[in-house]
Amino acid sequence: MAAAAIFVDDYKQLDFSSNVDLSSVFEHDGWPTLTFDVVNATKAAMRTYFQFTNATYTKYTPGATVSLGLRMKF
Repeated sequence: MAAAAIFVDDYKQLDFSSNVDLSSVFEHDGWPTLTFDVVNATKAAMRTYFQFTNATYTKYTPGATVSLGLRMKF
């Protein structure tokens, strides 16, 4: 019984995160903080392969995820 090794291509993704304190912008206490996040902005794909680079086993392209949120203190 022969077992083939599985390898993974190098993987890089670009993420971005930012926030704005609305209390500072509008000079009013008690306002929330607006948050903005992007995960995998370049939509990088992940790939695994058997023994040789041309023997693809899986390819996963998750795309980008964008999140917008509010943070507040009670």
